Amino acid sequence: MTPVTQTCTRPVAVHVQTNAMEVLKDAHPELVELIANQGASDTLPKVADLLVETAKATRRFLDFTCRYAPQPSHERPNNRDTRVDWDALRRALSLVYGHRSNYLHAGRPMPPGMIGLNLEYGDDGRPPECIERNSTIWPVTSPGKATKSPCSYECSPTSPAARC
Repeated sequence: MTPVTQTCTRPVAVHVQTNAMEVLKDAHPELVELIANQGASDTLPKVADLLVETAKATRRFLDFTCRYAPQPSHERPNNRDTRVDWDALRRALSLVYGHRSNYLHAGRPMPPGMIGLNLEYGDDGRPPECIERNSTIWPVTSPGKATKSPCSYECSPTSPAARC
């Protein structure tokens, strides 16, 4: 029997203990803000405990993807509207995951912007990293929350959700 050679130097799956409030803030920042703005911050830990199992899937996806994300290509599109802000990758992935979840849980088919497309290469001969802002390909609204493409979010580089 030939021995198996390990080629990966890092573990592929990592189980991390997390605080329920951190998970809720990461998965549902709007909900946390809404409850806090209503003066009901004392109920947040109870809400977090109720939603933590559902929210953990989102957190695991984001943590894993950001942890093992490649560096941006050296040959990025010249058109900045078709570039993903690599410093805010977690936020972009969160928006895409949110769209996917909204469509999935509503039982609706994914819009063209969420499935394989034959996107046109730019004048520079490079493929787009995301769908251009204000594109007709990207849906105006999804059956839930997100209404923006992964390229069109407003995000401060210093915000906790902005960086992986």
